[in-house]
Amino acid sequence: MTANVENYRAGHEAFNRRDFTAMTQHYAPGISWTDHAQGRTFGTPEEFRTEFLAGWLGCPRTSVSRTPATSTRVGRSCPRSP
Repeated sequence: MTANVENYRAGHEAFNRRDFTAMTQHYAPGISWTDHAQGRTFGTPEEFRTEFLAGWLGCPRTSVSRTPATSTRVGRSCPRSP
């Protein structure tokens, strides 16, 4: 397994634990993460954690089922207001 795959999986596992520091530990200092639904782009891991991920605190865990490399389905998510 490559380091990228390991980091990807570890990030999802950290998200499910709501450990956002662990989730973003391998992010570059300058990122561009866009939430198209809210029309917002985050430029640093800290900004992403505090302004986007914090909205997931207290939400039930999501149910994710992985399908072939083309898609991932989320079974349940937590609505968040901007």
